[in-house]
Amino acid sequence: MDGQVGPSADRSDAPKRILIVDDAADMRLALSLRLQREGFLVSTSSTGQDALRAIEIDGPPNLIVLDIMMPEMDGFAFATKARRHGEIPIIFL
Repeated sequence: MDGQVGPSADRSDAPKRILIVDDAADMRLALSLRLQREGFLVSTSSTGQDALRAIEIDGPPNLIVLDIMMPEMDGFAFATKARRHGEIPIIFL
């Protein structure tokens, strides 16, 4: 292992897709900018419902970064519904 991080660490040519789901705009922006600098393709959603629609349209991302405390649909409820689209790794915030 060469200690490499980022989307090319697995030697795949395609950039990895990350979906950020957080109701706080400043958190979505900060995470998005940082991950984009590392070469990831990042999309964001402010609600669980919007994120589920994005997964249905675009297919499952390689990773979801998920806020736990959100109005309407919390992170746990979203994760349960998102897993219907396959085993998607999730990082809870």
